[in-house]
Amino acid sequence: MDSHRKKLTSPATTDESSCVAVNAPSDVLTPEKRSLCMSSICGRDTKPEILLRKACWRLGMRYLLHTKLPGRPDFVFPR
Repeated sequence: MDSHRKKLTSPATTDESSCVAVNAPSDVLTPEKRSLCMSSICGRDTKPEILLRKACWRLGMRYLLHTKLPGRPDFVFPR
């Protein structure tokens, strides 16, 4: 039993039942730093989105951008 207890309290080991490191910090950033990082992530007009929109437009597929539908889709094909 003592060897099992040592194993669980060692910071370098993992708990085999859940595969999560024991005594590991859940987040290394402060809440203020995490908020700043997350607020700088842009969700609109990303490069893959623009490439897809251009390809759809060239094919004659017309769409609406950033409508207020459930799930907040980036673009919607009205028909």
